[in-house]
Amino acid sequence: LALLLAGKADAAKNTFNKVETAKGYYGRAIVGARLSEEATVLDNLRTAFGKDASLKDRAKEDVEFRNYFQNEAFKALF
Repeated sequence: LALLLAGKADAAKNTFNKVETAKGYYGRAIVGARLSEEATVLDNLRTAFGKDASLKDRAKEDVEFRNYFQNEAFKALF
C-alpha cells in the first residue's frame, strides 16, 4: 500500500501479485484503477469478493474506483 501511495504503481502491482488473499486482490484492483485497466479492476475485485464478500461494501464507496461507479460491469459485481 505504501508503494501505491508513493506513486509507484508498478512496484505495488508486483508486491500485490505475491499476495493471494482477498486484500491482495483488492490491492491489485486499486492498482488497475490507477492505471486505467478496467479488466484488471473487474477481475481482481471479483476474486477479492469471492474470498471476502465484506469487501463489496468498501469497494462501493472507495474513491479509488470512482471512475467505475457508473460502469455497468462494475455495478454488476455487487
